[in-house]
Amino acid sequence: MCNSQCLWAMVNNTICDLQCYTDDCKFDGDDCDNYCYPGCTNEMINNVLCDIECNNEECQYDNFMCNCTSGCHSSLLYNDKCDDACNVKSCNYDNDQCKDERPIIRILRICGFVIAAIQLCLIILTIIWYCKMDCYTNDYRIMNVEERGILNLMEINKNIPETVCPVNLINKICAICFEEFKEEKMIRKLKCEHYFHSECIAQLLLNGHSSTCPLCNKSPFK
Repeated sequence: MCNSQCLWAMVNNTICDLQCYTDDCKFDGDDCDNYCYPGCTNEMINNVLCDIECNNEECQYDNFMCNCTSGCHSSLLYNDKCDDACNVKSCNYDNDQCKDERPIIRILRICGFVIAAIQLCLIILTIIWYCKMDCYTNDYRIMNVEERGILNLMEINKNIPETVCPVNLINKICAICFEEFKEEKMIRKLKCEHYFHSECIAQLLLNGHSSTCPLCNKSPFK
């Protein structure tokens, strides 16, 4: 049942020797019958690795464990991960765990990135808008205060005009700043006949601290 180059020792060594791997020798003592070819030993078939020599249809993909491609070990098939070596059609997408999954994951990841980018842009635009509105509000408030200040000062100048300090007031005390009236210093005389430094009474009325005379609490304009 063998040829002249195949020894009995070679037939029974569980190795698919080329000399014995023939129809006459019945494929090395039937050890390799129907599922192996030269170079693939029984040990290699049973080591649960996809050895290149055994990873073919005749050997039925390394002891039936690797119904896939070369480089994909049996341990990689059942680790619930999409290993590149096993993530092919012949491996059924790693034990069907990754079948049609990666495109969906990729699409979801892209959608997530897009949504996150849009949210970030909206947050930035909202912050910019609030900053601009705050600046506009502050500018408007300052402008209104300045306009009111100018109008109030015009009203003060109209109703309480400035005059040069008369001689009879020299060395008397201003009830607002408690400093003496000086010659040629500008003063204002209220309707209640009380005198104050021009800048003292004007500042008091403009700041809104008081709208009456500091001495008699009467209106300075009536």
